[in-house]
Amino acid sequence: MNADNSTQSDVAQRLDHEKNILRMSQMYRTLTRSNRAIAHDRERGTLFSDICRIAVETGNFSMAWIGLLDKASGEIRTATQEGGDASMLQRQLEPATAAGAAIREGRTYICNDLSANTGPEPSPAIRGQARSMAALPLHENHDVAGALVLYTDEAGFFTPALVELLEEMAQDIFFAMQKLADDEKREAMAQALRESEERWSFALDGSGDGVWDWNTQTNQMFYSSGYWNILGFAPGETDASVEDFDARMHPEDKPGVLDSTVQLFRGELPDFCREYRLRCKDGSYKWVLSRGKVVSRSADGQPVRVIGTIEDITVRKSAEANLQLAAQVFQRSSEAIIVTDRDNAILSVNPAFTGVTGYTPDEVIGRNPRIFSSGRHDRAFYQKMWGSLLTTGHWHGEVWNRRKNGDIFPEWLSITAVHDDSGQVSHHIAIFSDIGEIKRAQTDLQLAAQVFESSSEAITITDHDNRILSVNRAFTEVTGYTPDEVTGRNPRMFSSGRHDRAFYQKMWNSLLTTGHWRGEIWNRRKNGDIYPEWLSITAVRDDSGQVSHYIGMFSDISEIKRTEERIHQLANYDALTGLPNRDLFQERIGVAISSAQRNRSPLALLSLDLDRIKQINESFGHAAGDQLLKVVAERLREIVPAQSAGTHHGGDVFHILLPGLDMEGAGHMAQSIINDLSQPYLLDGNEVMATPSIGISVFPNDGTETDVLIQNAEAAMFRAKGSGRRGYQFFAPEMNARSLQRMTLENSLRRALEQEEFLVYYLPQADLKSGQVVGAEALLRWQHPEMGMVSSQVFIEMAEESGVIVPLGEWMMRNVCRQIQAWQQAGVRAMPISINISFRQFRQFRQIEDILRESGINPFLLEIELTESTIMHDVEETAQVIHRIKQHGIRVAVDNFGVGYSTLAYLKRFHIDKLKIDQSFIRELVDSADDSAIVRAIISMAHSLRLEVVAKSVETQKQLDFLKALNCDQIQGYLFSEALPPEDFATLLLEEKRLA
Repeated sequence: MNADNSTQSDVAQRLDHEKNILRMSQMYRTLTRSNRAIAHDRERGTLFSDICRIAVETGNFSMAWIGLLDKASGEIRTATQEGGDASMLQRQLEPATAAGAAIREGRTYICNDLSANTGPEPSPAIRGQARSMAALPLHENHDVAGALVLYTDEAGFFTPALVELLEEMAQDIFFAMQKLADDEKREAMAQALRESEERWSFALDGSGDGVWDWNTQTNQMFYSSGYWNILGFAPGETDASVEDFDARMHPEDKPGVLDSTVQLFRGELPDFCREYRLRCKDGSYKWVLSRGKVVSRSADGQPVRVIGTIEDITVRKSAEANLQLAAQVFQRSSEAIIVTDRDNAILSVNPAFTGVTGYTPDEVIGRNPRIFSSGRHDRAFYQKMWGSLLTTGHWHGEVWNRRKNGDIFPEWLSITAVHDDSGQVSHHIAIFSDIGEIKRAQTDLQLAAQVFESSSEAITITDHDNRILSVNRAFTEVTGYTPDEVTGRNPRMFSSGRHDRAFYQKMWNSLLTTGHWRGEIWNRRKNGDIYPEWLSITAVRDDSGQVSHYIGMFSDISEIKRTEERIHQLANYDALTGLPNRDLFQERIGVAISSAQRNRSPLALLSLDLDRIKQINESFGHAAGDQLLKVVAERLREIVPAQSAGTHHGGDVFHILLPGLDMEGAGHMAQSIINDLSQPYLLDGNEVMATPSIGISVFPNDGTETDVLIQNAEAAMFRAKGSGRRGYQFFAPEMNARSLQRMTLENSLRRALEQEEFLVYYLPQADLKSGQVVGAEALLRWQHPEMGMVSSQVFIEMAEESGVIVPLGEWMMRNVCRQIQAWQQAGVRAMPISINISFRQFRQFRQIEDILRESGINPFLLEIELTESTIMHDVEETAQVIHRIKQHGIRVAVDNFGVGYSTLAYLKRFHIDKLKIDQSFIRELVDSADDSAIVRAIISMAHSLRLEVVAKSVETQKQLDFLKALNCDQIQGYLFSEALPPEDFATLLLEEKRLA
């Protein structure tokens, strides 16, 4: 019997264990489906319905419902129910039930035997249909918001493990409710924001105002359609950028706007509010009222986003200006003004009224103007006056009136009737002035007019704005212009172009400070002839001290100038050659030495002797020798710079003064003179040769006084004659050796080009994003047979000066094109190769076109590099040549950017593709705040113009990391690779070396 009982007990335990496993499996499936619903559902009602349905379907509960607490009434209201019937919930909605206990106490309530329940009382309906129940509190915002109640028809159903899973599901529901509540708040806020933005946009569109939005981090601007409408543009028609905004702002308004912007950014102003002018599409300016506010700042307090509006206030500003002008006219007018009402009672008078009549405003306001009557006019006079006022609305004429002191005076009076909106007269405005002085002056004026017309000197009278009012007969005789052709025009129409701005500034400064100016000036007649005149200008001021007129009196001094010129020429210039004579030349040397001493600059003096002049005189006569000296003088004038001077020192000797040239520069100039003067001369049909010998002395090493420099230059010249013809010698012996060395190197350079001693190396350029090699710069190297490999830094300048740079550049271009072809045939990845060309080669672009046509390579594989000094040498010519280059498909880059003086406007005009930042900024990039700021600005500026940026001479990892942070596009330098010969560069590409 005991054995049977034990067996039965084991079976029961096993069945209970299997049942518990089944229950837990069902609960895990229920929990899984519930979590899916929690993740999927977006509405609270849907979520509650899915939870209860899943509990019944998967968890095999007989009923599941969710009750929510109404905080206002304290009642529990059904949110959803699944299973069972409505009668089961009659009392479950009351606070005293299990759901009420779970909500009130905030804890799980479990009843595993409803028939023996001692806790909250379930309804009879529930007792009849369920054996166990669980009420789990549901939280929202950390408060109990309701309960999930589950029923089952099995007693003892809710085990601790099962309850733990149910509480986990209740916690998941809590998180879902919290998320839904947050989503609902965000959606409500988003909807409110959308509605607010719609109302704001509607209001702004209706008002005609514009909106602007400035991202200070990216320096990007957004403008609304209202903003563009104000300026006359269609949206997107022009550039929406900070640069465009700055260019449109009136220059006078920029300082104030900048000051307010700085204060706003610093937080010194709560918002931005400023009136300023912007240039419209048609070129006119509009006044706008701009308001703005910083809406977001970075962690360090710097502004990130600024938004605001602009309002067109042009009409208001115009009205205000008109009112201010009218008030100023009334108060400052030199004419007396009276304003009366419709009954002709005086309402207001201006200050000039008191000055003319002697009456103060208090003495006349409210009275009739007849108090000023002189008694000289009869009734008919006044009837005619009022008749004109009534019919035409105005009257003017001469009238006699009486001052306060009894004096009778003549005045010029103008009366105007002012009408209201109904057309009735509301006011009269009378303007008058005392013309007694005018009448007295008329006689004087008639006399002055006679003097004006009969004067032998030309006379011009202008107003205070320098517009010509009158000219006399002598003016027409001198200039050829009639009065009608010049009246109303500015005297600058006579400008010859010989005087710079400083000349006229000095003239006007004298006029404004002293009231007069006199001096010699060159002007132009009507027929175009330029002539000298002696001009005297006097400023005429009115009683207030203001300039009212300018009187210019002048006479033609052409004949005087010609006489002076002849005297000057005879006194200072050589009659044969036209060069300065010895006295003038020595004077100029003295001036040049003083200047060199002040500026600590060099100065060279050349003494030149013509060989074979004696033989030419003996063979062809002294006339031929004189003709030769004239031709030599002409050639020297063409060779020697304009700031230099030369003299025929006598016989066959010339002296040449070269300010600013040191020994090296003087040697080059001497060689140029030798080359040019050694060319054949044609004298009376006979071709002759006359080679020069030149001696050179240099200040201050060879002397600091005129006589010493001349003496030493002549000594060096005699040494040159003694050492052989067609040569030059320095006074300093050591410079002779240096000059010989330079000449030797120049000859070696020319020979090297003929014997092809030059090599082309390729410096890779790597992309900072992909790390891939995307191009290379071609660099020239000289494989000297004795000195070995010579860097371009040593010989390029010499090649420029000697003219070898052009054929050398042509050789390099052909070599690079052939190399590109060879790489393509070998299967090496094609990429652009950049070549730095000189200014001379740049101007001879047809040569590059011929090379491209002959090679047949894709022009896209070539990139021309120009220095800033090259592109700015001649802006118009540069723009034309670059346009031709771009038409061929060749890319253009600016090398060593940042050390020159090009501007954004020029870069945009030239349509450059790439900027290469000069290595001087990269070298101290990490450690110098100035260099990092410059590099950052260059990259930002280049990207705003859609240009690529290459950093040169990158040698450290810190430099590379810094450039990546600044969004630089490419780098070149020893950090990635040194310049390589063609075969090594091809290997680098085939191995696909990348930037780490």
